[in-house]
Amino acid sequence: MEKKEDIYTFKPDFTKAEVNELIDWFEKRMDQLPEEMQINKSSYTKNLRFTVAKLISMLKDRDVTVTLCGYIAHLALIKERLIRDGME
Repeated sequence: MEKKEDIYTFKPDFTKAEVNELIDWFEKRMDQLPEEMQINKSSYTKNLRFTVAKLISMLKDRDVTVTLCGYIAHLALIKERLIRDGME
């Protein structure tokens, strides 16, 4: 397993605008996502598109609460990894 550097994306107060921007970013790039990804030391997915789609479905059209902030942060982490790997 490839060792990934820690990237901290969690915060307890995401805004709805931040969530919508994050969702929009992924929806525009869904067909460009790699098949699999080592997200962090403890998270790996063999089907990144499926993982991202499920996270988006949990967040779309919902009020932002601290309960959802972990999912938002996970999606933000995936985005940051993709950007660091060259995705615009």
